[in-house]
Amino acid sequence: VTFGVCAINLAERVVDQPNLISAYTNLIDAYLLLAERDRAFRCMEEAREWMRGVNQRTWLANAELILANVTLALVTGNTPLALDLIEELESLVGNRQRALGDSSAYEKFRVFRAAYASGHAMAHGIARGAMERYSGKHPHYFLNVLAANAWVEKTVLGGHSAETLEGLKLFGKAPGKLALLRAQGFLS
Repeated sequence: VTFGVCAINLAERVVDQPNLISAYTNLIDAYLLLAERDRAFRCMEEAREWMRGVNQRTWLANAELILANVTLALVTGNTPLALDLIEELESLVGNRQRALGDSSAYEKFRVFRAAYASGHAMAHGIARGAMERYSGKHPHYFLNVLAANAWVEKTVLGGHSAETLEGLKLFGKAPGKLALLRAQGFLS
């Protein structure tokens, strides 16, 4: 948290700092992991205020802000808001997810929305495709989409496949990631 606050304070001194939104979103996640929701919401409001004051908001900064808002909506149990935000995010990002700072967060949220909008078979297909894309290439991204896949399996099947159970063991090496995914409702 201290480093996040410091990063924001330093970046705000720069006239044009297009990546400041990432510092805000990382700090929001840290506050959520510490169960400091009020501070997370205040930080989100500061990020929104910064976005209003920026002369040239990029689609990337907008996407990062929406991703953080989806996380807050899920952590607070506001599924309708999360679904609306994910729909807005999908319209904004389209097929440019590879340009996002964390494309797996986008994929995870797409899985969530697909389960509600298109059915669990579609959501499972999106999750499996993303798992194949990230498996053996990017462990952090793989954990995000693995959690989305585990959520679909548990929701539909009431449990997990052997492959998913084996993959879930990886979270033993990523307790912070596990905590955030639990807070979002993807893992129990």
